[in-house]
Amino acid sequence: MKTKLIFKQAYQYMRNKRFLYLTFVPFLILVSALIVGLLSFAYNFQSTYDNTLGHERVNFKLYLERPFKPAWTIDQPDEDDGYYLIQEKSSLEQPNGYFYEFLSQIWAEESKFTFFVNQEPKLSQRDYQLLILGIGYQKGEAKELTLRDLLNNQLLKNNFTNQENDLASYNLNAKILATKLYQHYQSRNLVVCYFLDILKKEDAWLAFSFQEYWNAQFINPGLNVKAGWQHMIVGPDSIPEDPTFYQGTPWTLRANPARATGIQQQVNWAKYSKFLKQRNFLYFSPKFLHDNNLKIGQIISINFNLTIPDQPVNDNYLNSPNGQEFLIAGSVVNANNFDNNKNIFFVPYQWITQYYQDHDLLPRNVRGRIYAHVQKFGNDYQAGQQYAASLFNKLFANLEESTKALETETDWVHWLPNYIFYPTVVLFLSLSYVVSLLLIVLLVLVFYFIIRQIIAAQQQTLVFLKALGVGNNQLSLLITLTMTIPLSLALIGGFFGGLLVQEMTARLALMTTVIYWPYWHLNATFIINLLVLITVLFLIFYIIDLWLIGKQSFIKQGGYQDVVKIPKWWNKAKGLGQKNLNPKVTISWSFILSNLWQNVITFIILSVTFTITLYAVQFKTSMDSLGNAYERWNQPYQSVNNNSELYLFSPTEKNQLLRTYENRFDNNGLMAINDLEDWQEALNRYLESVQNDDFTFNWQDVYLTKNFSLIILELINNPSRFNKAINQLRTILETILHDEEKVNYYLGIVLNGAEEIKTKMDHLKQQLNYSEGFNIYFGQNLLQRDNRNVYTTTISLNSSSETFNLVAFENQDDLSRQHFGFNYTKTSDYLVGPANNMFLKVNISNFLATQNNYHQGQKINLNIQGFKTRLENTKTTIPLIINKIIADNNATGEIYTAQEGLLALLANKPGLDNSIKNQYETLLSGLEK
Repeated sequence: MKTKLIFKQAYQYMRNKRFLYLTFVPFLILVSALIVGLLSFAYNFQSTYDNTLGHERVNFKLYLERPFKPAWTIDQPDEDDGYYLIQEKSSLEQPNGYFYEFLSQIWAEESKFTFFVNQEPKLSQRDYQLLILGIGYQKGEAKELTLRDLLNNQLLKNNFTNQENDLASYNLNAKILATKLYQHYQSRNLVVCYFLDILKKEDAWLAFSFQEYWNAQFINPGLNVKAGWQHMIVGPDSIPEDPTFYQGTPWTLRANPARATGIQQQVNWAKYSKFLKQRNFLYFSPKFLHDNNLKIGQIISINFNLTIPDQPVNDNYLNSPNGQEFLIAGSVVNANNFDNNKNIFFVPYQWITQYYQDHDLLPRNVRGRIYAHVQKFGNDYQAGQQYAASLFNKLFANLEESTKALETETDWVHWLPNYIFYPTVVLFLSLSYVVSLLLIVLLVLVFYFIIRQIIAAQQQTLVFLKALGVGNNQLSLLITLTMTIPLSLALIGGFFGGLLVQEMTARLALMTTVIYWPYWHLNATFIINLLVLITVLFLIFYIIDLWLIGKQSFIKQGGYQDVVKIPKWWNKAKGLGQKNLNPKVTISWSFILSNLWQNVITFIILSVTFTITLYAVQFKTSMDSLGNAYERWNQPYQSVNNNSELYLFSPTEKNQLLRTYENRFDNNGLMAINDLEDWQEALNRYLESVQNDDFTFNWQDVYLTKNFSLIILELINNPSRFNKAINQLRTILETILHDEEKVNYYLGIVLNGAEEIKTKMDHLKQQLNYSEGFNIYFGQNLLQRDNRNVYTTTISLNSSSETFNLVAFENQDDLSRQHFGFNYTKTSDYLVGPANNMFLKVNISNFLATQNNYHQGQKINLNIQGFKTRLENTKTTIPLIINKIIADNNATGEIYTAQEGLLALLANKPGLDNSIKNQYETLLSGLEK
């Protein structure tokens, strides 16, 4: 009877206040959906980060991609203009250097590869020395040298006294050494392997895996993408049905405290035992699977568009025209593929190693940087880096500044993926929790006023039940039960709305990553959050009921109000200015004051409600705008690619300069190659030039027309004709060159070029539906005067080991000049100081200034890669002075200047070869026309 009476009164009240409830119920559903969606997103987002990027515990970093001089060359003068920046040290125990003993130990190991059966020579001390010398020139890599390398480097030239025999012996030894290094350390870099050996003994863990890029054509789905393979970092539970998979994976690729691979989904291996046994399965990122409509458990065929090698262990790779079958075993996320700009698939170490061995190849997986977690230092990366520096400086001496220790910087920590993405995590978690808390507070206020009205409407019923002996707890529970219908609707609406809010928020937070959350991203956390919210809402309603019923004087006094003494200040306020007013005005004034409290609270509730609602509607648009801020600021230059290396000219064997790059604005003066006859003529002229060693023919003087690019594509798509053409080309090369190594070298260039043309053609057809061919230029930077011509390259600063972008515009480009904060019109305006000590004026991004604590007027040195030549220092240092700091919303470190100013500085650089200066002056005059 009690429940029936309360529900009857509640139903009557709802009918009378139906417009209020029609507003309250949608509001309750909206708020419930926001709270559940945001809290579920926050938990899952945090878990995803913790299981991938957040797992990184890197405290040790070494940059090893430096050319070095062996210890035994310490008495030989440096005649290579600073090419070698470090030198291997020696000691009483290691007079020939630390690498000598390590190399001899590796050489004594039996190779598991069959490339060089019965070819392994016994090395003499000189053989070891030449190996270390050549590897030092190759920045630690055990790979072949060319005759040009010997001619361009004085140290090599002085020690490879019998050039032909020494070079052949070195190249064979380097190939054999590469196989031995790889089988132990999955690397062909001797310096990397040396430090990996130390770290293994230190019980350290590595925070990297190996990768390279293939042109992968997915036959079944019909995709043609630039994709990279990578060995998957595994733990013992990665594939529980096959423990030998983990045992067969080298220690460098095992899951550890430094880096983990989070398997998002995986097949039931009991159904795919064949693929598990053969190891021909792979994992993609979740977003790649979704975007390309691929399914876990799907079997696909892949062609790897790589060049067929003629010699083992070289830099030309395999083409698999018949395709390789793979099982899509699941989806994974780790720090290596977290960035959405990378198409990386994970291949088992056992499969890729066997695949390359079967074709007499080694993977090109040398890494010049080591990131690791040394357990004894925990999370103290500064102590770990001091240890790394002590190891490095024990082995190498600094040839630039003998008193400066190398590898002591710790700013690399802030460029790790987990540090870069962590602010995003903090931002979205903070928003989720703060907004959820505000919404709960808002619900408490709304509940309070609704319950007051319900109690007031059922006052007589409550007094009657109170008189019958019903306690406050029971009365509160009865009133709370009247909210069953709104709370049930909130449960249903919160479920579907929460899924939508969770998916929308995740899409914004993860739009630059490879993680994909579908709408039905339903798990136990979501269900728990929903049930907990409904329970909390029920409890809030009950507690407010209990508090108000216990406080209401009509319940205590049987329905009669207690006489409450009105404060004097209130009476004065109500009577203020009312004495001589019209009675109607007096009544209105009293009504306003008597309801002042309710009006203020109502105003606050409405303000917060509209604020939260508008936030929910505007959230996606605002975050999209924030995410695209960098792109918008650089909008005219989105298609500009950075050139990490761009030789202007290179020396021949006679130290003549060849043009390998120039600006060009039309085809005037160039020979057009339209068909195979034109190609044959140009090829004959070039080969004769090479044979006569006069270099009178330059590929810069010809270009391939659109028609010829279509002929090449037709040849590639017809394997029999293509192989016939390649064999004809081989015969021509052998007839003219009489050198198998050179034949393979030039043949590789042609094959790689053909594959690149096919890749570009496929890309244009897929992206733009364009298939009419394109012109191909050699060493030309084709410009158009009616467009912006912006040169970009990768640079580094002496004060930092990190790299940044240099953006150089033309003086005539007024829009770019203003965009990057300059108001100069003359080339000389960009230069400061006397001719022998000039500085280049630059503007820098606010991000770069903040990261390195730079200020206006500060002088810094720039190491530029894009303008280096083999006749000048490998690292060209340019002095800069900061003209202005640009507040540009830019999320990267960038330096802006004019091309003319940059070239003018180079043309006047003290100590630079006159022939090189003339080249810079020629480029400068071309820009100023």
